[in-house]
Amino acid sequence: EPLYVAVLPPKVEAGSSSGELELFSSAVRVALLRQLSGLERISVLEADKSTPVSPVQAAKALGVDEVVRSQLDCQAEACNVSLSRVRGSDGSVVWASQSFAVPTDDFTLITSAVANQIRQGYSELPARRGRGQTVSNQDFQTYLDLRRQLSSGADLGALLAQIDALHRRSAGFVESYLLEADVARRRFYFSRNPQDLDRAFHSIEEARVIAPEDPRALLSLASVAIAGSRFSQAEAAIADLERLTPGDVQVLDWKAQLLNAQGRPAEALAQLTGAAVRHPSARRLKDLASMEYQQGRIADARRHTTESLQRSPGYRDSLSMQAQIELVYGDLRRAVDLYSSLLRQTPGLTEQSNLGTAYMMLGRYAEAAETFRSVLTKEPRNPVYSLNLADTLLLMGRKKDAEDLYRRVADFIASDPSGATDPQLLTVRAQALA
Repeated sequence: EPLYVAVLPPKVEAGSSSGELELFSSAVRVALLRQLSGLERISVLEADKSTPVSPVQAAKALGVDEVVRSQLDCQAEACNVSLSRVRGSDGSVVWASQSFAVPTDDFTLITSAVANQIRQGYSELPARRGRGQTVSNQDFQTYLDLRRQLSSGADLGALLAQIDALHRRSAGFVESYLLEADVARRRFYFSRNPQDLDRAFHSIEEARVIAPEDPRALLSLASVAIAGSRFSQAEAAIADLERLTPGDVQVLDWKAQLLNAQGRPAEALAQLTGAAVRHPSARRLKDLASMEYQQGRIADARRHTTESLQRSPGYRDSLSMQAQIELVYGDLRRAVDLYSSLLRQTPGLTEQSNLGTAYMMLGRYAEAAETFRSVLTKEPRNPVYSLNLADTLLLMGRKKDAEDLYRRVADFIASDPSGATDPQLLTVRAQALA
């Protein structure tokens, strides 16, 4: 078994006043993730904002053995940083660094200082081969800003153009290639343009040349290959990952995703169940509930969603799963309440669309149409959202408008490279034609 380690968001001391605090915090996290990914026998996970701040609760939610904490005490021009390894079972400190000061505007110095400290904290573990080159302070700051833009919903095409410019200045920066692969994969999801998929594969290949033993590149390759239904490439990536990180439960997660995409649901469920038994976490239990939901095992899906929320109360993905179960198999009014609550916390297009579906099924057609138009302004080429709006228009008696929209949906999917094989797209086209 590898050592499962989660990197928590930095804790910022009260009174810290640096204007670059968000970028500085992001730099610390990136440095920790990069250094830990470069150590053998570690499986590293980046915690998000929904993760509990208590190390014991965070470890329970994420299913990890240890968490790495960072504490920042910042003034205008410098931050004092302290790092610690904390055991997840009881919260005891395994190792703690001395506090060290770093200028807030020197991101390469932040990276090297954090890396040097955490290397001491895990001195018993050897480093992997190939780490990539260091980059200039300005280019590292650009990379951090691009990560921030991606998380805030920036235009994906504009991000890819900026990443191109970053490559030209810092060709050996492995993180920028992994970021490009993620952005291109997301754009392929919306565009269905095979050029976006090819770009993602090319970026991953560049990353693997720079850092041949970085497991993050193989994780990215598996994700992109499954998204593009290139199953032989996904199988090869997962096999390479298993050789590079023997015993890592994430391999079972990816095998389950691949089997599910290949139309082998029983085998997929067996793999994911095994992963959840070995290392239960809020996210893995939610993923298991989602797969059970897809296969009609609703009682099991409810149970595992509840277990996920017990591990991490307020975990957004599990709350969304709970609302989805109510939408299809439970109480529609409760689904409206759950989705409305989720959208007040953090906007999400899937949840907003599902709220529109709940309105439609309750006969609140005007609210449904308004909701679907709202999501289509953000994703105008999404066939599912268009189909939902067409259904609503038909129920409102606007047959001609509905027929025009159904026809556009069917034609769009017929021209999609994945339209002949993707199960969801085939289902949507069939409904539009019907």
